[in-house]
Amino acid sequence: MSTQPPGQPPFLDNPAPGPAPGYPPPPGYSPAAGPASAYPPPGSAPAPAYPPPASASGYPPAADPAPAYPTPGAVPGYPQPVGPASGYPPAANPDLDPYGRVRAKLQTVEGFGEAVSYHNASNRVINGVLTIFAAALGWNLVSTIRSLLQQSINIRYFLDVFLSVQDARGGVNPWFVFIVWGPLVCIPVVIVVLIVRKATWKSSLEKGWQRYKATGFLAPCLPVGVVIGNSKFQLAILASPLAPPPQVAAIANYLGELARDPKSPAAKEFNKRLVKARLLARTTVAAAAVDQTLPPGLFFTALAPAVLNGADIRQRRPFVVIPGDQSKAQIFTLKPNEPIG
Repeated sequence: MSTQPPGQPPFLDNPAPGPAPGYPPPPGYSPAAGPASAYPPPGSAPAPAYPPPASASGYPPAADPAPAYPTPGAVPGYPQPVGPASGYPPAANPDLDPYGRVRAKLQTVEGFGEAVSYHNASNRVINGVLTIFAAALGWNLVSTIRSLLQQSINIRYFLDVFLSVQDARGGVNPWFVFIVWGPLVCIPVVIVVLIVRKATWKSSLEKGWQRYKATGFLAPCLPVGVVIGNSKFQLAILASPLAPPPQVAAIANYLGELARDPKSPAAKEFNKRLVKARLLARTTVAAAAVDQTLPPGLFFTALAPAVLNGADIRQRRPFVVIPGDQSKAQIFTLKPNEPIG
């Protein structure tokens, strides 16, 4: 017998199989479904707001989207894709890649142009022409001053002597023609080359970047102390990711021993191979072009004293190496204020 006061609903633990007497059954009540409930029996509820879980995580699809980044390691050597093509921010983790920041920037041609001190054939033409211009102008200037002093000619005749192409016998001297008119011819040549360079610079930069993307790499220069031939240039190693680090270290140690004893038969023979490979003319060559037993991915380069003592070597900043045809390669420095990692 219920102990509830009259007019109050029964306790939920009322042992009676049905609703309390005098009260209407709740909606959806069924005696077989158990005690009275204010809720409809199981199975008659409306469909949930989300579809059933569709993944192993147990969350509905809306709460379990695809990861924002692909699985780490999808791109070899990088923790995640970089560059605008992937739509992801650069991945610069110094622990995984000490050059991560600049490597990410080099993924676009715009970043390549901003970060790399890139030069092409037009730069070499301009530098060569300017060198000739400076040499001829300097020689003619010194020769004119010497002639004025030796022959006690008045200074007001300086320009006449400076532009003269005649020798002491009154004939035309080809050398005088070169040193007098060479600089005057160089000026329009430089102007034309600068115009052509400006017109073709974008396509040239694009080609250089495409070559870097295809076969290029970043690597610091490791000087080994070997002087090349009779020059002041020294040998340095550039190792790509294909060259095993232990083997590169062993080769560097061996070349360091040759540098400490340059008159030894082994050092002389190795130096002959460097000269034969035209390292000074080509600047950078594959190590296998010097010695076929050396591993692929290893390159030799000739460093001028100014580069050897520069900040790029002291701070171990990476060089941009772009292998080419016939065992040659091009190397470019990064711009001085470009952060690397």
